[in-house]
Amino acid sequence: VRQRLAIAHNLRKEKKKKPVLHAEDEFELLKTLYTSTEMTFPHERYRVQLALVMQLAGITGNRPSALLSVRYQHIKVTLLEDPGGGEQPRVLIEIVFHHTKGYLGEKDTYGFPFHIVFALASDYVAVANGRGRNEFGIPDVPNEPCLLLCPHITMLALLFADQAFAAPSLTSPEQLFRLRIAPGQKQSPVPLKEEMAERPLFRRCKNTVEGI
Repeated sequence: VRQRLAIAHNLRKEKKKKPVLHAEDEFELLKTLYTSTEMTFPHERYRVQLALVMQLAGITGNRPSALLSVRYQHIKVTLLEDPGGGEQPRVLIEIVFHHTKGYLGEKDTYGFPFHIVFALASDYVAVANGRGRNEFGIPDVPNEPCLLLCPHITMLALLFADQAFAAPSLTSPEQLFRLRIAPGQKQSPVPLKEEMAERPLFRRCKNTVEGI
């Protein structure tokens, strides 16, 4: 409806210039979030969730509603061959966002296959998959110069805190990074628990008789 109205009334579709939050600004925000003794939360998970919201907003440009609506069914973890020929595979986390603003046109995306993501150093690449979905691949970046800005680490922290991986033995990052791809294969999925498909990644705390 909005797109038809935009056409009928000859509304401008050009993007408006918005204030830009630079990486240096985000660094200061995250530094304050993690080190401030005055910023308290009912549960420390809120602190990690807020950090991830800021990190994902920075690399995706999505609205808060799109970020906060992410559920486990929208997340996929895959091991990919190291393009440098190393033995240890690279861990790719893919997120499909919904509730994004698309009535005035598609978001800026880059049509790169996910295996090229790793050739782009610390760039996080939005992938247009031909179905209009807003899908982002978040690779692990070797020798990441600033871990505070790395959403990959924050995502894995929440996945392990929720014990989200289907394999019962996969309960720590050390175990994840010890996994290997089967001979003859270029990638290997790391399944999440099916029963968690509808569970939101970003959740509120609830007070119970046993605590928060």
